Amino acid sequence: MITPRLHPDHEEMRPVRMSAVAEFLATKQLSEFERATVARCMSKPYAANEDTLNKLAEPYYRGDLVQLLEVLDGIPLDAQGNHEIGKAAQAVGPFGSPKMHLGFLMAACRRNRIALQPFETRRIERPTPKIHVNAGRFAPGN
Repeated sequence: MITPRLHPDHEEMRPVRMSAVAEFLATKQLSEFERATVARCMSKPYAANEDTLNKLAEPYYRGDLVQLLEVLDGIPLDAQGNHEIGKAAQAVGPFGSPKMHLGFLMAACRRNRIALQPFETRRIERPTPKIHVNAGRFAPGN
């Protein structure tokens, strides 16, 4: 009988997901506080610790995504790669997922046999979304 594979969001997969993020952060130049936060989160694989680890890594994923977009600017890719570049440019904004789009673009680079140099450590915070002054309110006279 074949044992079914666990869904990636399954609770038993949390240590695997957390160790992948910790390995990514190990390649970055972190402050002492950030290194201590990674060590504290990795000591106990709780959901809150996974969230903290992901929040810590998100600006670094965004920094790598921006650098990858700079490298790929002007390099001819296949149709799927060009589509991924367009989607990734939106992910740099306040609502995107830089980790997901970074993975898609890295796959496009592998498909097109583009060799990449290691990225420098850049920490780019998520931009704040612009909300209209009357957001959620009715306009006067309605």
